[in-house]
Amino acid sequence: REAALAAVTAAPDSVDALTAHAIEELRAGNASGAVRSLAHAEQLEPWNPAVFVARAVVLGGIGQCELAVDSLQRALDVLPDDPPPAEVRTLIQERARISRTCRPRTTP
Repeated sequence: REAALAAVTAAPDSVDALTAHAIEELRAGNASGAVRSLAHAEQLEPWNPAVFVARAVVLGGIGQCELAVDSLQRALDVLPDDPPPAEVRTLIQERARISRTCRPRTTP
């Protein structure tokens, strides 16, 4: 977690640092910090599928299942023209996995 925080501190506009920081914040139980990092990453690169995959991981982790599935759909939507079929397949499989396994949470 310290490494992710140091990376985002050193490069606050690095999408890679922001998404890594978001995942570490989720692991540490700081969902709001994770969501903030991802919101900033999305502002910087709204065309980057990795941002939406990370957002799906975070949202699924906090029980926001429908939003997590929507984020994976957004990742599919922003893929470049003619993406590698394996990449598309992986995103579709992850979207299906979250749909099957995510459990909504009613408490924050």
